[in-house]
Amino acid sequence: MGAVLEGGFEPLSDQIKKRNDSEIDELRDRERLWYLNPGTKVQIQVNRSLEL
Repeated sequence: MGAVLEGGFEPLSDQIKKRNDSEIDELRDRERLWYLNPGTKVQIQVNRSLEL
């Protein structure tokens, strides 16, 4: 039973890894990514519904 699950899980984990790698590459390629120091006060204005 374990071998059957392992055989089915490996292709799925490979697919998830490829998708994650693709997303990471996309994030790295974005032009503006800003980091804020902890404690920095910010104001966010949203013109549509937002759920956090």
